[in-house]
Amino acid sequence: MLLEELGKLEKEQLLRVAEVWGIPKPPSDKRALIQLLVKTFVDPYFLKTVLEKLTPLQVKIYAVILSNKQILTLGEISRKIQLQPINVEKELAVLKHIMLLYQKKNRERITHNLDKYIAFDEFRKLVNTDSNPRGEKFQISIRREVEQTEVDDYDPKYLAILGGKGKKPREYAEKAFKEETLQKTLKTLSDGEMILLDEAFTNGGIIEINAARIIMDEQKLPMEKTIRRLDAFQLLKDIYFIDERFVRILVIPIELFNYLKKNPLFPVRTDVKELTERTIENGFDFLLNLKKLLLFISNKGLTLSQSEKLRQADMKRSEAALIDIDINLFSEKSQMHQIEIILPLLRLFELVDLREENVVLIENYEDFLKREPSELLRDLFNRILEAADKRMVGDEVFLPLDLAFFKMPMIETCTKLIEANQGMFVKVLLAELIRSRVIMIPGFKVRDFKNSYIEQRSMIVSAMIYMYLMGMLRVDYPKRFVTISKLGNHFFHNEPLETQSELGAVILNPDGTLVAIPEKMSLHDLHLLKSFAELKEFDKVYNFQLTKESVQTGVMLGNTIESFKALLGRVSRAGIAQALDFNLTEWSKDLPIVIIEESIVLLETADPRLTEALLGQIRGKKIVKKEISDTALVIFKSKVQEVMEAAEKLEMIVKLIR
Repeated sequence: MLLEELGKLEKEQLLRVAEVWGIPKPPSDKRALIQLLVKTFVDPYFLKTVLEKLTPLQVKIYAVILSNKQILTLGEISRKIQLQPINVEKELAVLKHIMLLYQKKNRERITHNLDKYIAFDEFRKLVNTDSNPRGEKFQISIRREVEQTEVDDYDPKYLAILGGKGKKPREYAEKAFKEETLQKTLKTLSDGEMILLDEAFTNGGIIEINAARIIMDEQKLPMEKTIRRLDAFQLLKDIYFIDERFVRILVIPIELFNYLKKNPLFPVRTDVKELTERTIENGFDFLLNLKKLLLFISNKGLTLSQSEKLRQADMKRSEAALIDIDINLFSEKSQMHQIEIILPLLRLFELVDLREENVVLIENYEDFLKREPSELLRDLFNRILEAADKRMVGDEVFLPLDLAFFKMPMIETCTKLIEANQGMFVKVLLAELIRSRVIMIPGFKVRDFKNSYIEQRSMIVSAMIYMYLMGMLRVDYPKRFVTISKLGNHFFHNEPLETQSELGAVILNPDGTLVAIPEKMSLHDLHLLKSFAELKEFDKVYNFQLTKESVQTGVMLGNTIESFKALLGRVSRAGIAQALDFNLTEWSKDLPIVIIEESIVLLETADPRLTEALLGQIRGKKIVKKEISDTALVIFKSKVQEVMEAAEKLEMIVKLIR
């Protein structure tokens, strides 16, 4: 019947059908063109390409026709989908035009409702109208796929990997999912194909066809050839099912997905900078940076742009004042500056505020500088949890817009997964959570994948980066293998931290340079050392320099020079050289601090008696900062209104100058 219907068409009509079916260079001869079309119609690759273009209404109509053994009329189709015949007829005309069905007109021609629409037998056999209610389409098995494929249909190169000709499908199927076979199959991947497969893996094992096309285009991969080959080699299965539309996706078979969880791919990408090999544990560094940023704002000031955003120059200046922390756990956050993360956290402690375009410190910030790091860590963690459950409003610079606050369920999920696997690659953790929390959730719709993926990834990224910043994770770069750190085990499981550093943990030179071996130091001692010493370099050991500025910073961070000297005495075999000891003492004395307060104003009176009368009204109310003379007071800016009211009661004339 298909040949008969094609024979009725003019050559120009056949060429239009060929264009719809994606035939790039159709032959000019009509007979050859018909033969090519018939061959193309039964090719699963081209059939999927046409089916995915159908609208939801066209899919609904076509599925009704395919699922009924009886031939349906226009009227019967209309009743089944509950739509007016005139609207259904328009869609049937499209399906007929692209040769998915043919029409038998009613001879009486009184009404079109008796016209019959029939799917070609070739498509009845090939087109699958299954849905995917429980995610079964995402759990394709290599074993089952190979066993159900005719040996003659195996790709010759894939057949060679399976051991060559002469075996039964079941024997091939048993070998196809073995680790040795998977390794050989993966070795056939080009760089671009590896990137495509890796993207599908981090998506939880699937990739929508249009997203795959974008990657193939970027990697200059031939689309048809790539999809056919990856499908034939059981690496990415090209499948479809009905979810309003014919949804076409590429799926990693479950055996390969499980193999990649243990042996993930790390494709080389020219658009991504390769990370150096190193291991990072942040310890209390991020907590110290909270304190250092307070000093930065106090010493340097922080003014926002006209749009009330941080200036690029200020972000760079602030980084120079903080301990360097690499925020490269997830590439999309690698360009963030620490100040963007820290300001919302300082706001949780009510330490910063915005006055006009200036970020200002609240008066009690010096108490915060003296807080012990372990206790501060728990307080910070709890404040973030509390804030995450609230609707946050306020000045944009104090809102966690670029790195949302984490929630406890995701923290627990990530830590349990990392601990259960005795460490995980970040990409594997992401893939496993996306699969379990998005793809395999009952009722999941592929059309919702992008939004669901973004939402889940954001939650995972937030939990992991905050744990990383707060020293709870140990990360091995460049492949980003994470384990729970000693500080993390202390925080989550109350495991004790080392309190004493080893003698010889620090090599102290008379010129103030020193080398610290982190494995030999307690986290608290290392925290104190970093408060007083300027970090020059870190490569397995720390290289520090003691300077006048660094020592004064240590004192301003709420520490005493005595505690620092005691630390150096405990961990350095050579002790402190006499000249260096003298310098440390001198540098820490009489800091040249100039205090500038914007939160106070000057109050002057014409006569000492007026001053005395006014003080009688306001003394003891925390209004007066300082009495300068018998006719001048310094009062807090926030109390100006109260002073004006007190003056009016005394029938004084107020002259307010702003």
